[in-house]
Amino acid sequence: MMMNQIVTKTKSYPISCEWEIDEFSLRANKNGYFTSPKFFVDGLPDVKWWMIVYPNGLREPHNFLSAFIKMESPKNVYLMGKFVIKGTTLKKRVRHTFTRVSPTHGSKYLIPLENFYEHYVLDGKFTIELHATIALDETATTSLIENNDVDAALKVTPSLATFMFEDNESKDVALVIEEQSIHAHSRVLGYHSPVFERMFNGTMKESIERKVTITDFEFEVVKCAVYFCYDMYSSFVEPSEYLFEQLLRFADKYDMKKLMVFCETSLISKIDITNVCQFIQLANEVNAFDLKEKCCIFISAHIDSTAILNGFEVLDSSIFKQIMLSILNSHRE
Repeated sequence: MMMNQIVTKTKSYPISCEWEIDEFSLRANKNGYFTSPKFFVDGLPDVKWWMIVYPNGLREPHNFLSAFIKMESPKNVYLMGKFVIKGTTLKKRVRHTFTRVSPTHGSKYLIPLENFYEHYVLDGKFTIELHATIALDETATTSLIENNDVDAALKVTPSLATFMFEDNESKDVALVIEEQSIHAHSRVLGYHSPVFERMFNGTMKESIERKVTITDFEFEVVKCAVYFCYDMYSSFVEPSEYLFEQLLRFADKYDMKKLMVFCETSLISKIDITNVCQFIQLANEVNAFDLKEKCCIFISAHIDSTAILNGFEVLDSSIFKQIMLSILNSHRE
């Protein structure tokens, strides 16, 4: 006997949208990201949400389109629903507890980029939909129970990374910044940074004190670096260039290779005539070779730009020589 039962333990609210991105914009900004309009929730005036799409993916190897939901709320929001790609059979379930620590969630691997434009862009438009239910109480899950199928009961739970980061009892070290502290697991930091590994698990004083004081980076920068170690990317969905620049310096100082690659890739996608000279100066200071190479290529292609020529005034002479060599080599080719 089949039995369908809707179980609602507290009030829930439906949300949905259909968002179109034209093909030209997707191709032109494939290494950047798109942000949908912000939406309000009927009955929850303090809650706003929107979607973010990375056409070329948020992380390496950049062979999947990524899509995320971002939530603004003074309280935790529990969501269950699905992404739908219009005109296709692709559907992706999404479930998450949105908190101040984890305000963003979605799918880093939503659509494979192989044959993406042939299969998922229809009449020059890519259309992504979200159909979901949200609530402000953890018990507010509307579950469809069919034949006692456990998988059909959608239970909202925090992500594993969020759970681990919020497990304060097992944290054994602290990073002290501007009279604030970020507690973490020494093994997690050590995995990403051989510098932290030596500090906390070697013979240095930090291994006894179980803390390190950081005076040359802002709290927000260190917090984002720690979040990265826990595979928490909410801080990187709509970041500023300044944040990536500071994180690149942090990654260089603490030898965090994965964070270094992540920041380089992100800054490369943001190169334009207004910042390329600033980026190449930064790349030279922290030995970000990929970023420097891409800046040289960009400058060679836009050497007639007045903004770039004005930017040359702040460059070190050694960088200027490298740029000139790059331009000469490009003309020879």
